[in-house]
Amino acid sequence: MKTFKSMEIWDGNCIFPKTATDALLDAFIDFTKGLAATPDSHFLGLWTYSPEAKDIFVLAILTSFDGVENPKSLEKFLAIPGQKEMKRTTIAQKMIDFRMPAGQHDMWYTLTFKLDLRIAKRSTEIFEGLVEHLKTFVPDGNFVYYMVLQPLPASFAQHSVAQGGNVMGLENIHEDLILFMTTLEVPTPELAEAIYPMYIKSMEEIESYAKSVDGNVGFRYLNYSDSSQDPLGSYGKESIKRMRDAAAKYDPDGVFQTRVPGGFKVSSIRS
Repeated sequence: MKTFKSMEIWDGNCIFPKTATDALLDAFIDFTKGLAATPDSHFLGLWTYSPEAKDIFVLAILTSFDGVENPKSLEKFLAIPGQKEMKRTTIAQKMIDFRMPAGQHDMWYTLTFKLDLRIAKRSTEIFEGLVEHLKTFVPDGNFVYYMVLQPLPASFAQHSVAQGGNVMGLENIHEDLILFMTTLEVPTPELAEAIYPMYIKSMEEIESYAKSVDGNVGFRYLNYSDSSQDPLGSYGKESIKRMRDAAAKYDPDGVFQTRVPGGFKVSSIRS
């Protein structure tokens, strides 16, 4: 296993009004295009609704992994008016901030698109539409909904191949992409069950639009996937064979496939 020296990063959370969406998307597209040349930085954009805020806002997480303050690669984001709290920290400390709240019932779904501004914009519009619909369905507004856009550049695939590859099939990615994810949190299982169909319908609407402009990409990131999705099947024939061969060698009786609940199973690959 390869390791790397722990060092401080320059990182922070920036809060923007939803009216900044167009500027953020423009900056996001340009940023992703430049990642091969300047891989030192990262952007994670979360379009967010919470009952405390009462309206949609955008939480943008900006990071310079080299610890450089105000790097040129992030300047377009930093130029957009908003509340910015940047500081020096470590990756380990940053990970603590990503803990999900306990006691909620979550729905997750992921898609992958070409780096197309039209698709990114349409996804935010559908997100806003579902938020308004959910407000009428959940009168007290007691739900939290995130839509996340993050880069999936071709350089990630190139680095993966250079290190020997893995079963995620990243070697099949030959252009810069957008990794899309949403998560919807509600307080009860009954509410989750009632909302789920409209949630899935909105995801299908986004995917349908991406297909209509030739921008849909089949890759589905397992950690973000809904149980209705087939992430392992999206990793390509060679990866599927590799996983099945490993399962046959190390678990010939299929204990992990049949007796361990939960998770995505090699035996359940549909593609």
